[in-house]
Amino acid sequence: MKTISTFLFAAVACYVTNVCAVRAAEEIKNPSPDGRFALRITASKEDADGKVDLIEKDSGKVMVDLGVPWRRQVLVWSPDSKRVAYGNRGDKAGEVSVYFWNGSTFEEVSLPDDLPSPDIKFRKESESGHVKNYGGAVTR
Repeated sequence: MKTISTFLFAAVACYVTNVCAVRAAEEIKNPSPDGRFALRITASKEDADGKVDLIEKDSGKVMVDLGVPWRRQVLVWSPDSKRVAYGNRGDKAGEVSVYFWNGSTFEEVSLPDDLPSPDIKFRKESESGHVKNYGGAVTR
């Protein structure tokens, strides 16, 4: 009998540990101004890349599958929570998608191909061969 209770205790402990680990790998951020929607980023052992979704906060229902997380992801909301822009960024490139709430779902809005983009000019190397980057650190 003691063996069975020890086994049951170990099984429950493993279950709780795994559930907590899965929960710890979920991040909810960038809520809409009305508090109804948010960005959910999850990572699991089954999906090495993870997953990014626009969700309804109360139910957890996925409103838009936004793909896999890159280095950074952010939602920018309109004040009325009806329009949202999703941006993700890797090392040097990124993508932007815009969605509109039609009353029951978010529809993706087509963006023009010729959107302006910034022309970033970097400082030239100084005589010492050091270059200052955006954070103020000096690199060679």
